[in-house]
Amino acid sequence: MTEPSTQPRRVNVLVFPCGSEIGTEIHQALRYSLHVRLFGASSVDDHGAFRYDRYRGDLPNIADARFDEAFAALLSEWSIDLVFATHDSVQEHLSGTLAALGVALVNGDRETSAVLRRKSRTYRQFSGAAWMPAVYDDLDAVDQWPVVIKPDRGQG
Repeated sequence: MTEPSTQPRRVNVLVFPCGSEIGTEIHQALRYSLHVRLFGASSVDDHGAFRYDRYRGDLPNIADARFDEAFAALLSEWSIDLVFATHDSVQEHLSGTLAALGVALVNGDRETSAVLRRKSRTYRQFSGAAWMPAVYDDLDAVDQWPVVIKPDRGQG
């Protein structure tokens, strides 16, 4: 009879894309964990190649028709259990696809991702809250200038 292992099973965690500041912070937070085996991937070679011991920099962009197949193959090859999406568009895309692959997305509630990706949906979700900014449908309705104009979808 063999003794059971006292070593906990390590969770395989993928950070994608991993070369951003967010990817660097996740790396710094988890790199010494005894419970995590950390992986990084990106669609372009970037700083993640210097941070992550287990790294892939040649994935298609999420807008590419080949992305889902290539990403699923990588998840399978590395036996990934958990994914951190470090970009809004990646989070939104993966929130609709990873569950079917048996992989968890840390920030992956599909409805929350959709609401947070679009300012109009976020504003509707929280309409009536005192801290919400005024929203105007046309310039003639603006009663005090200056105003900030932002795209509905995007960052920055």
